[in-house]
Amino acid sequence: MKTTVRTTKHVDAAGALEGATRRYMLDGAQRGVNVAREEAPTGATGFLANQAMVDPYVENDGSVVFGNNAPYAEPVEDGSVPHWIPLRAMDGLRRWAGRILGDRGAAWGVRQKIAEEGTDAQPFMSKGADAAREWFAAHGLDAYVEERI
Repeated sequence: MKTTVRTTKHVDAAGALEGATRRYMLDGAQRGVNVAREEAPTGATGFLANQAMVDPYVENDGSVVFGNNAPYAEPVEDGSVPHWIPLRAMDGLRRWAGRILGDRGAAWGVRQKIAEEGTDAQPFMSKGADAAREWFAAHGLDAYVEERI
């Protein structure tokens, strides 16, 4: 006995799997970005949480990356040793002091404190990375593949 089955749906399985994997990776990384944005200190302008945040993208090797390109992101994340805030940065520190402390003039005292004690860590990117890992642990690739096949 011979049976012929005809179908009009043609699926590029390799392409579907690649697309599903890419979407899955980007969705998980986006969860990390969202949490990092929520956790980032807003400072005077919100720059760290908004403009400096790098949305997820796929590297040539297939890995997905997100991050923050503010020059001060790492010392905010990890804390810093005592150091002097440069005078050129005092305008931002004055804005921050006005917004957070209600007194722009307090910036000079904050500058002195940082010179004596450094700054405490305010992890926001690591919280985003943890959230991405949790998202991946809770979500499978299956639904993404089924959607494309």
